[in-house]
Amino acid sequence: MRNPLSDLDSIKANSQLKTKTLQAVMKKQPLKHRSYGWGILALGFCFLLAFFLQLPFSRSNTAPAVKKDIYAYVSIDINPSMEFQLDKNNKIIHIIDYNKEAANVLKQKDLTGYTIEEAMDWLLTDKLIQDYMTKGFMQVSVYSKDTTHSVALEKVLNMVLSANLDASQYGCSHASEEEHRSASKHHMSFGKYQVIEEIIKLNSDYRIDDLQNKSMQELKTIYTQLSGNTSFPNDHDSHHNENSKHHNK
Repeated sequence: MRNPLSDLDSIKANSQLKTKTLQAVMKKQPLKHRSYGWGILALGFCFLLAFFLQLPFSRSNTAPAVKKDIYAYVSIDINPSMEFQLDKNNKIIHIIDYNKEAANVLKQKDLTGYTIEEAMDWLLTDKLIQDYMTKGFMQVSVYSKDTTHSVALEKVLNMVLSANLDASQYGCSHASEEEHRSASKHHMSFGKYQVIEEIIKLNSDYRIDDLQNKSMQELKTIYTQLSGNTSFPNDHDSHHNENSKHHNK
């Protein structure tokens, strides 16, 4: 029989007999054909199993890789508040906007893949940023576990800032690991957190929640009133003043 089912349909017999006959015919089919079919199915199943088992591991291996590549952080605060995460070559690999003002600025251009110097050049010529800077103050802060890299990066940023802004319009400093970690817990940039921390040291009546949504110019005014200093600790003005003292000696 070439086709057992169709051939059986032409035979006039009860269903029980047909079933028994079909079973007998199937038993006589060559074993090698049946084995071959099951082998193909088993092999396909193994491939599918290996594929699905590999998926979770692929995701878990790629997720931490981005974090591991972060070598330095730069926060920028005016009223827009943002953080750039950099690789070892100071190229931006991730950006965080901490308020809607920052989101509005950053949606104009994807700065991922740019160097921090290129990003700063663009930001300082952006119309939205320039509007904020007419009566605003820009605070830039740097953090890296590699302190040598952190100092070098701070110098580079100071050069870019000084070429575009008046000295009274900006500050540039470096942050500690504790300041960076604490700022993340409060979901704010570590540059702004540093300034708020200094204000609270001078007047413990202030709370982080009271100051978190204020612009950098407002925070600078509060700090100046409390301390009598026109620049924050570690800012470029402080470095300039120290250098002046050395030269005067």
